Amino acid sequence: MKNRRIKSLTIRLAAVAALLGAALPLQATYAQMGAGAQVDWNSQIVQATDFGTVDMQRMRNKPQAMIMALQAARVNAMAKLAEALNDVNIDQRHLVKDGLAQGSVVSAKLSASLHGAFEIDRNVEWIEGTPMARVTMGVCMTRSSARCQQQPNALIDAVPQTAPAMSMPSLPGASAPVAPMQPAPAPAQAMAAVAPAPQLPAASQPAPAPAPIAQPLTDHATGLVVSLGGAAYNPSLHPVIYTGTPSQPDVVYSGLMVDMEAYRKLGVAAFAPDLAQAKAQSVRVGEAPMVVAAQGADEYGIRISAEDANRIRFSTTHGDNFLRAARVIIASGN
Repeated sequence: MKNRRIKSLTIRLAAVAALLGAALPLQATYAQMGAGAQVDWNSQIVQATDFGTVDMQRMRNKPQAMIMALQAARVNAMAKLAEALNDVNIDQRHLVKDGLAQGSVVSAKLSASLHGAFEIDRNVEWIEGTPMARVTMGVCMTRSSARCQQQPNALIDAVPQTAPAMSMPSLPGASAPVAPMQPAPAPAQAMAAVAPAPQLPAASQPAPAPAPIAQPLTDHATGLVVSLGGAAYNPSLHPVIYTGTPSQPDVVYSGLMVDMEAYRKLGVAAFAPDLAQAKAQSVRVGEAPMVVAAQGADEYGIRISAEDANRIRFSTTHGDNFLRAARVIIASGN
């Protein structure tokens, strides 16, 4: 009888685990991290679920059995959570576990983030007189969500702010913050540097050149929303936005540009399934965010046009520097 009960319980556990590991239709801001573990890039929380049970012949009573089953499930979930944290993307080419090679300090901070794990959900089901407990544990990647604001430890603490240098080791803009590009000179200023052209009769004077469209004087945005338009991209702790080509990139935004206090609280960027949900997050990007369409995404980051890069730089130079405050959201869809 005991063997049949254990076999029945094992089959049920395996069935539930298979459901957790199946390819279920998740939101665009969720990333599956193996069976029972996932990253919610919207709330910036990594979570893992696992199960636990006990041998009732070794238990004194049902309350003790339930407590021990929950404890077993919690231990199993924490082990799975540690594995999931190691596989979180730092950028498009590196995982958190790749950063552990940088030394014991990073490893200690990663362990500290695990110590800050909290219980998200629990459940106990009694099957043929034996408890089957399910526990979901979570760890904050940043402190951007309401649940994580007061957390003393977060995964972002274990990731150096210089992490983009790992992604672009030999490319400009990888090892030091990039100063905002100064706006291009007005047409009259640009003409002052060349020899004056012969004066023509008034009727023959050419029409004045239009003002550069990359520098609208009213484009003082409160934040930045980048639309990927469905392009394949893995959300990461250190997204990089650039213009140009991968061989000659001009970095527009990375974690190196973020104020340290904002970095520890918000990370580098938030993620949303679509533009509507991104723009609705006014707490992050303000009431008038600039919306930019990505030209594509690759192993180095998200590529935008030179015109949009100039708009961003002009706005942050002459208005609110929302990049320094990490007021950036990346939308997966339109």
